[in-house]
Amino acid sequence: IFINYLKFSLLCLILLLFPYYSLSLFYTNDNNLSLNQEVISNNNLTEQLNQGKLYYQNGQYNSAIQTWEILLPTFLETGDILNYSLTLRYLASAYDQLGELIKADQLINLSLNQLEMITEDSTEKNQILAQVLTLKGKLELTQGKGETALLKSSKSENE
Repeated sequence: IFINYLKFSLLCLILLLFPYYSLSLFYTNDNNLSLNQEVISNNNLTEQLNQGKLYYQNGQYNSAIQTWEILLPTFLETGDILNYSLTLRYLASAYDQLGELIKADQLINLSLNQLEMITEDSTEKNQILAQVLTLKGKLELTQGKGETALLKSSKSENE
């Protein structure tokens, strides 16, 4: 019993003197590594998304498309529907710039469908939805569907 008491006392002393390091006694390196990888992964996804935006702003639409298409499966796998929909919207805009209106229309419709599956309202969702509806209206206007485009545009202003 005395040995158990010494072990417990030593453990308490370590916890008091080195609280940060003592946490590693209870958490394995695998848990810490996983958490760090998730943070790095999220930062990397944001950087890649922004890199695609930079390509787009510089008129490098094919490079932007390649960058964003790589991100889509990750957003889908992690259940990040907002970033998935936003990336689809970015892709639609890039394809529009390249004159590939059918592909742009397909992507914007997919983005809209994904956003409609999200039941709870949030500012971020509404901002993305407004962007998607604005682009959808622009695409429809380009395709000669002026009345539908006007309805989409007015709906996006109400979001």
